[in-house]
Amino acid sequence: MSTRPAWHAALALAILAIAVYLPAVRAGQIWDDGVVTANPLVAEPSGLLRVWLQPSLNTHEPHYWPVVYTMFWLEYRLWGPSPVGYHTVNILLHAVCVVLLWVLLRRLEVPHAWLGAALFAVHPIHAESVAWMAERKDVLSGTFYLGAALAYLRFDRTRRGRAYLLALILFTLAMLSKSIAVTWPAAAALVLWWKKAQLGRQELVPLVPFALVGAGLTAFDLWLFYDMSESAHLVLTWPQRLELAGRALVFYPSKLLWPHPLVALYPKWKLGTTPAGWASLAAATALLAALVWQRYRVGRGAVVGALYYVLTLAPALGLLQHGFMAFAWVADRFQYLPSIGPLALAGSLLGRFRAAAAALLLVLGVLTWRQSALYVDHITLFRHNVAAYPQAWPARAQLSGGLANEGRHAEAVEQLTEVLRYDPDERHTIHLELAAMQTNLGRHDDARLNLEAALRLVPDYPEAHYEYGRWLEKQGRREEAAERYRRALTLRPGFPPAEEALDALLNGFPLPGGH
Repeated sequence: MSTRPAWHAALALAILAIAVYLPAVRAGQIWDDGVVTANPLVAEPSGLLRVWLQPSLNTHEPHYWPVVYTMFWLEYRLWGPSPVGYHTVNILLHAVCVVLLWVLLRRLEVPHAWLGAALFAVHPIHAESVAWMAERKDVLSGTFYLGAALAYLRFDRTRRGRAYLLALILFTLAMLSKSIAVTWPAAAALVLWWKKAQLGRQELVPLVPFALVGAGLTAFDLWLFYDMSESAHLVLTWPQRLELAGRALVFYPSKLLWPHPLVALYPKWKLGTTPAGWASLAAATALLAALVWQRYRVGRGAVVGALYYVLTLAPALGLLQHGFMAFAWVADRFQYLPSIGPLALAGSLLGRFRAAAAALLLVLGVLTWRQSALYVDHITLFRHNVAAYPQAWPARAQLSGGLANEGRHAEAVEQLTEVLRYDPDERHTIHLELAAMQTNLGRHDDARLNLEAALRLVPDYPEAHYEYGRWLEKQGRREEAAERYRRALTLRPGFPPAEEALDALLNGFPLPGGH
């Protein structure tokens, strides 16, 4: 492979990366793709300035990632809310990442760099990042991340200011696309240590501005949005976080080695019930320490690959809380950049066994083709999720919502009822959703039971009082309904659904003692 002209190798990688994701071109909208299609900051011409200058208005996604939304805004001008264009751009950006990775690995003189990049191109662990419209941030930040690495290598070799400035600009764009890029300066230091066997002032001082930019933008993002993040409602102790990190350090490599089944929402582990997390953390720490200790025997390249993997995974291990932890502790997409380390190592080891390498690429490519096809619609994706992990109750809730949106209310109720078997967080919200669906289906007795269950759990629950008012109104009990609406408004002044319902009830059917 290395004897071919460089552009042939790059073209082959790009074609490979695009080919395995062709089913995603016809993928639809899933879950939170409304961040694109239903976001006023994307749809309205004036939204572009607000994306940058009024980030708190972006309630669809509580992060300051304006580069992603600038791209969405530009694409909306071209093809509106049609998913095809966004999915196509995601795939093309992934292909760009693959080619940039290959160039980077060649510059670093990693053996069999083409195979390492090809494994990155076709590994199904990346399907979530590439085939999910809203995950544009992964492939876009990855593009800038790898571009910054290439520019910095040029600076390190030539000491030219232009290369340094380009690297800093690209790193900043990566940070403004997704905060996972904050680990870039530490990863760059690792690579420099690998190539030079030392880290002195000449290597470390130029990285300081990168670290300051990363820390500053991360702090700004947290300052703006942490209170809006669903992670703000989680209360994890430090022992629980360490246990979670230990279990995640087993989960993530296992999915790289055996990528089946892959789903959008994995079931949460019960923390504090077994010593598995602590044992995993101890084992991972011991393994990394042994690699560093034996670095001259195993080679600094292997040590750097392992350290890079853990380092870039660190923000997603659970030590720092983030919004997605309300749904699951782990996610495939968190491995998009970290997987570069182990996949490059795998490529360097397998490169001598061409038949085995070709067979592996074929198997992974088929798995990725099948995985990306699941993103055709919301119901297909989460039905697969529930089949693979029945206990992942947030996936059942998502499936229920998708069925309800399709008018399949009886099936939606069936799935949501099943959620209650798995002791979900905030059970009161599940009872309320069930009550709303059952009221619409005319199953009034079941709806009443769920409303009462929700209010037993949270007596001052404005949404439940409002929904109970709807139920009472359907029974012709208008005075009681009005009281429920008033109770909802007392608990949440200005609550629009309750205000509208009370106004319609009183104006349409004057009640004794009404306003």
